[in-house]
Amino acid sequence: MKLKNGLVLSLTCLSVGLVGSFTSQPKLQTIQAATTNNTKNFKQIKLGMNKRQVIDILGKPVHDKYEDNIWTYPVKDTSSVSLVFKKDTLENVSDKSVISAKNSVIKKATTKTKRQNINTAFKDYFKQAAQYARAGQTEFAWSTMIKKVTFDGDDELKVTAVNGFNATPNHEKDVIAKKVAELGKSFLHRYDQKDIELEFYENGHKIGSSQDEQLTLYKWHDQHQ
Repeated sequence: MKLKNGLVLSLTCLSVGLVGSFTSQPKLQTIQAATTNNTKNFKQIKLGMNKRQVIDILGKPVHDKYEDNIWTYPVKDTSSVSLVFKKDTLENVSDKSVISAKNSVIKKATTKTKRQNINTAFKDYFKQAAQYARAGQTEFAWSTMIKKVTFDGDDELKVTAVNGFNATPNHEKDVIAKKVAELGKSFLHRYDQKDIELEFYENGHKIGSSQDEQLTLYKWHDQHQ
């Protein structure tokens, strides 16, 4: 009887501890990376598969740090492949040469649908980031300077900043611009597109833009310079 009561007490304490650990503050979900580099498994992957089917073939992925719908797998030791999902359906792959070219169970998304998907992804991200910032997660504090980011479906990301953004020192704007560029690069896996222009607006006025079309090389550039 004492053993039984002790076990119940231990489980109760454990459950209380777990509740406390999960309710302290929100955290981004992460999943341990798959260790397999076997590219043959990728040939079993088809657009339109659901997440469970992909995990059954490739194992658990790395989640992109900005959204749970981009999964990354290591291949050939030095490179990786990103799989992009729309909800539970595999929509795109960063390198289609590694997956099956036949019998895909999804039709290619239209340009309009892709544009809508990525703009929804931006909206969802900033909504979530604002919640994290309010909860005290300082790594998301930069996102509070941005109202929204809009992709035009062609080659431009339009960033609408909050009032006062342009008065921020350039070195701080540079950090924020690079964060937005990194975010854009992540979401643009949906488009197989690497070159894009990034423009900043405040109160309807253009205040800055990228100096070149490589988001990875972004450096803040005042519009009036």
